[in-house]
Amino acid sequence: MAAVWLSHCAPVWAEEDSSPVPLIVRQRTGPDGEMLPMTAFNRELLGYFERSLGARFDYRPYPWKRAAALALHGEGLLWGMPKDADETGTLVFSEPVYATNIWMVARKADKLKVDGLKDLKGKVLSAFRGCRYTGEFEAMRDKLFRVEEDPDSFVIRLRKLHMGRVDVVLLHSRRATAEEVLKNLDVSLPEIDDLVILPKPMQREQIRFAALRDSPHAKWIPKLNQIIAKGRKKGEIQKIVEDS
Repeated sequence: MAAVWLSHCAPVWAEEDSSPVPLIVRQRTGPDGEMLPMTAFNRELLGYFERSLGARFDYRPYPWKRAAALALHGEGLLWGMPKDADETGTLVFSEPVYATNIWMVARKADKLKVDGLKDLKGKVLSAFRGCRYTGEFEAMRDKLFRVEEDPDSFVIRLRKLHMGRVDVVLLHSRRATAEEVLKNLDVSLPEIDDLVILPKPMQREQIRFAALRDSPHAKWIPKLNQIIAKGRKKGEIQKIVEDS
């Protein structure tokens, strides 16, 4: 049935762009550095764009710094880079697909209060391996505070926090409140009762596609924007975001 649907409903540009579209994504890693599969949410969301484009993505996972560097050299579309993280100004970005909050998890006993990045002075933060954040955060990284890059495992990172090896765990979530994040945190960890999610997220990021402005891959950005606009209007993207 899927093949029939695509043959009748695919956009008019599908035939001329029938070759796979290289899509650079952040590589997820496990405790021993092994590559982990793409999350179910990303598979569903990016699958929606494949179907809407009438094209197939050639997924190319790399550590984040390498992924960004490849995009800056015109090696493909890039998925998930914050717009203000492009210090060179050479990338062209799609409209936002969805927004994610960067929440801070701390020990209850520390009674940590954070109103701005300056309040993290001297703290040790746990972030996913290879993650990069907004320009202000990156300017303060390893100067005002220290960042330890850890595997894509909440259990490992939260245990480090519980044991006092880090002061804050940075947690990406599409949920709107700390209460929702805690409710949806799928972690089997008794020590979670000793931890708290701070009520104010550290920052909010708009998730977009990007491509080198003068590369052949930049032609996909207007087409992706059409899909984003249509998906918003019909509520299809929001449904994927809320249901995942």
